[in-house]
Amino acid sequence: MKIKSISIGGFKNLKKTRIEVDRITALVSPNNYGKSNFLQGIDFALYFLSAGEKSRRKLTTWQKGIPLNPISANDPFFFEIEFHDPSLEEYQYVQYGFSFTWLRDDATGQRIVDEWLEMRVSESVKYTRYLKRDEGHYRKSKSTNAFRNITLGDFQLAIDTLSSIDDIAYTAVLKQIKHLSFKTCSSLDMDRHYQSVPFEVGEPTPSLLYTSDIPRLLNVLKETNPDRYELFKEAITTLFPEITNVEVVKAKFDPHLEHIKMFSMKDGAMVASDDPEIPPFTWKNEIHKIFVTNRHMNQPMDITMLSAGTKRLFWIMTILFSSNSDTHMIGIEELETSIHPRLLKQTLEILNEYLGDITLLITSHSPYLVQYLKLERIYIGVPDETGVASFDNITESRAKALINASHTLGLSVGEYLFDLMSGDIKSSYILKKYVKG
Repeated sequence: MKIKSISIGGFKNLKKTRIEVDRITALVSPNNYGKSNFLQGIDFALYFLSAGEKSRRKLTTWQKGIPLNPISANDPFFFEIEFHDPSLEEYQYVQYGFSFTWLRDDATGQRIVDEWLEMRVSESVKYTRYLKRDEGHYRKSKSTNAFRNITLGDFQLAIDTLSSIDDIAYTAVLKQIKHLSFKTCSSLDMDRHYQSVPFEVGEPTPSLLYTSDIPRLLNVLKETNPDRYELFKEAITTLFPEITNVEVVKAKFDPHLEHIKMFSMKDGAMVASDDPEIPPFTWKNEIHKIFVTNRHMNQPMDITMLSAGTKRLFWIMTILFSSNSDTHMIGIEELETSIHPRLLKQTLEILNEYLGDITLLITSHSPYLVQYLKLERIYIGVPDETGVASFDNITESRAKALINASHTLGLSVGEYLFDLMSGDIKSSYILKKYVKG
């Protein structure tokens, strides 16, 4: 699967914004504009998509996501994704989305108000709609033009119901939508991603979901795909020449009875596994650690001893090389943070080489990142005196004029763009001439 575009709106200070993605795409703006909100909006949408109806009801009341700006306070949450998957054959181009109203003081909101599903066999034909939630209709296959009735609750998505209908011809599409995967690296403090705790909450899940346990994830890569593990190590030693080896080790873990009792809810007494008061976690069978060999040191070091920037790059590379068809998009906030500009260029080159079908979405407030990416893959935070955020990319016909203007001023394109984004009303007017709008 290859994601082609993603749209978010009605979330925090975001105006409805569509981003066309292709390998590496960047959202750039000054601090406190709203670029991080776009990544959070994707994360929120996919969580809403996979949640049950009770959880969705709660999510429509999430105060941190509700728009507070008077301009957008009444905007419903909006999410749409477009992707291409040749294995879906006649339904291989897919556009799916939904919208819901947030909780309101007058009790008129808090329900899913729209949902749509459009598909086509190629980009040379128009999309055909297979779901019309607002009319209560769906179409079972490409071979018929007839629509059937469907009745849905306020917090019920149609893809939940359509998946259980026997003669639906596009169940594979519905499965792809429900299993969309987005992983984000937003924290500057990466230590928690490398601390192996001896227990896990809930039922065991696929290894790739353990993005907060990088040692475990890296061990899975080492054991299941040693060739790709070697590529991972090659990428790390390319970025950090002083590192000569990376090794992940595991140790069997067999908790003592006293440890189990210590976490019991019944004063240290043993509890049955089906007891409702038992803690909602299970003990791991093994724990993992990553050690790095540095040619300047006399012994391998625990990875937690390395710098914040190095640990961020280890996280990114581990997710990248461990990813397969189960990962569709990776989001990274402020990739340039704690990374030298030259190292930033090398990082982007390695990411671009090994991304495969994964889409990488980066946020940045650095002019340095701009010089390493194609202009059409950079979305600019357009200044707005109302405080509402939106992103647009450079108009193809104006790209050359932008480059010439920056060179005339003795600036890089990135420096010129950030000067315009951070400038006065006149600067804002000049910037808007370059973007699509």
